[in-house]
Amino acid sequence: MKPPDDCRGCGVCAGLCPHDAICMQLSHEGYYRATIDEDKCTECGLCEKICPSRNSLKLSTKEDSLGQFNHAYVGHSKDSSIRNSSASGGCVTSALCSLLDNGEVGGCIVVHESEKSSLRFEPCIATTKKEVIAASGSKYYPVEFSGVLREAVSTGKKYALVGLPCVCQAIANGKSVSSEVRRTFPYVYSLVCGKCKTTHFTEGIAYAATGSHDVDRIRYRTKGNYPLSNYRYLFEKGTKQTKLPFTTSPIAKLWGNKTLTLPGCHTCNDTFGIGADAAFMDAWASPYSFSTKGYNFVLTKGKREELEHSCELKAIDLKEVLQSQDGVLRQKLMNSDRREKVGTTSEQYKTINTAFNEHTSSVFSPATAKRFARFIVSQLRLLIQK
Repeated sequence: MKPPDDCRGCGVCAGLCPHDAICMQLSHEGYYRATIDEDKCTECGLCEKICPSRNSLKLSTKEDSLGQFNHAYVGHSKDSSIRNSSASGGCVTSALCSLLDNGEVGGCIVVHESEKSSLRFEPCIATTKKEVIAASGSKYYPVEFSGVLREAVSTGKKYALVGLPCVCQAIANGKSVSSEVRRTFPYVYSLVCGKCKTTHFTEGIAYAATGSHDVDRIRYRTKGNYPLSNYRYLFEKGTKQTKLPFTTSPIAKLWGNKTLTLPGCHTCNDTFGIGADAAFMDAWASPYSFSTKGYNFVLTKGKREELEHSCELKAIDLKEVLQSQDGVLRQKLMNSDRREKVGTTSEQYKTINTAFNEHTSSVFSPATAKRFARFIVSQLRLLIQK
């Protein structure tokens, strides 16, 4: 199989390949792509059945985007410390802790700060509540799951997995063809996603905030005496901390820059992660978005005991959730049209995001990848000055 041009970089195909024929490589454009070792590949076809890009969803309306989700809630964690340390209401973290407490899973696959110097974040298997809580919060950074999936499957234990919709759909596809995948991942939680950003988004905002890429730590969502609708990014270098609000700083411009979005996101139409067991998102609706403490909207396909035990939840109409994500849903439906009209061959795909290809061809080389972040910031500063 040739990896699709709009590969999402999730790594599920590599993690579940029975012949270890696929590996994920971080490109100098700042996102992961699958590569295939033809000497190892037996053309069994499992990767094609798993791939969320190869098996795109047929969604025509906003209501279609809900899939089988038929219950909606608004709420937050019962544990105030979990809620305070989370990006919004803390419901995901609380549900995972509940599963660990009750012995339902042997671990939780989450994304935490990487110990590798070359990466900022990566997936891990958290086996204690302390590890789960430490991994809470948003990370707008590309990650791939191949390593942790291989490890999880090899143990024979059960796990809860938290991922973006593409990851959840790939796991759901894997469950449809593999009893081993079904047994290993009985709990799959989706984080609602409008788009994923390249590594250069993070380096760019660090440069915009501090004048340097060399920061010790980045937190994409922090809480304080301000509404979460204008959350702060936190940059740490030694003892110095710099905070920037999302909506009134260069971060918002960089967030909207399509050259810093993964190419696969431009043909993805899954907002909620309809292959997952539950979906979690910020409650972007009044009065919740004006809260300084944070709330979640949650979608489920039925009763979820781990949520009822750990979270304060109130049932709401599904339409309220759809309305809160209206802008994202409209864009995702456009992505459906784009995929149908453009296709995914190499030459056709260039028309999806001409700007991306122009930048990568004229700016990037493996040795100078970080220059791209400086380039974007310099262009942004010119724009602001105008």
